[in-house]
Amino acid sequence: MNNIKKLLAAGMVLFILSLVAIVNVQAKTYKIGILMWLETQHNEEALNGFKAGIELSGISYKFDLKRAYGDKSRCKKFIRQWKEEKVDLICTVGTKATLWAMEEVKDIPIVFTAV
Repeated sequence: MNNIKKLLAAGMVLFILSLVAIVNVQAKTYKIGILMWLETQHNEEALNGFKAGIELSGISYKFDLKRAYGDKSRCKKFIRQWKEEKVDLICTVGTKATLWAMEEVKDIPIVFTAV
């Protein structure tokens, strides 16, 4: 009988901890850096698809959209800025932006599109 009570108590503790974790995750606003390498119709469509997917996820978020206009120094500046700010996610649109982000950033998830 004591073992059953201990199991029930342990189960209740795990249940409560799970609820607390869920509430904490849902309460966070995620900062997402988005880097556009070039302004093309294809890249804009990829960007809009990414934004729509994030919207559908239901998470609380804040986008920080930067446009490099094909300028390598601007691109690297934005990546380093997000690295210092410790954004939660980086999304790159374009091959070169993706490669440079992967070189610079090792501890932030990177999602890429239109490569």
